[in-house]
Amino acid sequence: MFIELLANKKIVLIVAIILLSMSGLFIYERGRANGYNVLDKLEMQQNVDNQKIMVHIEGAVHRPGVYEVSANMRAYELVLLAGGIKPEADLSKTNMAKILSDGEKVFIPETKNRIKKEKAISVKKVNQSAPVIVLNVNYASVGELAAVCGVGEKLAKEIVVYRTQHGEFSKLDELNNVKGIGPKKLERLKKYLVI
Repeated sequence: MFIELLANKKIVLIVAIILLSMSGLFIYERGRANGYNVLDKLEMQQNVDNQKIMVHIEGAVHRPGVYEVSANMRAYELVLLAGGIKPEADLSKTNMAKILSDGEKVFIPETKNRIKKEKAISVKKVNQSAPVIVLNVNYASVGELAAVCGVGEKLAKEIVVYRTQHGEFSKLDELNNVKGIGPKKLERLKKYLVI
């Protein structure tokens, strides 16, 4: 009885192996008949990954220039490679998902209503005392903001990060949304900042 049970298990195992082999062969032949070979596709992908192209990026990025990149790189990856966008960048006219081609130039424009850098700082007379230097919070750099009484470098970075992520401030009260600025601090800063 034990020998018969063992013989039946062997037969079942042999039949299962034959069926699996035939299924695999059928799937392989069907794929070849349709002109599709997984190994060919993988090899083609590796060739594309190994190819290098030269692309040029200019405009509102931190490190514009010519870069050697992989052939399947997208525009957003090139922007990151170039140090990211500046606060005044206008991405509405740039397809960041586009796959780049050799010799291509990517331009990241600035917003049209951007005030020139010289306009970021102005002088305002508060009263008969000495004039106060006033910064446009939408265009001032981290260094310029850090120089404002009561701001410092850490808070200046928070302001610029918030501005980069959420866009330009439309009113000074929006500074309450920046980490580290509350209503009292904002009141003290209002005489140094403008929109």
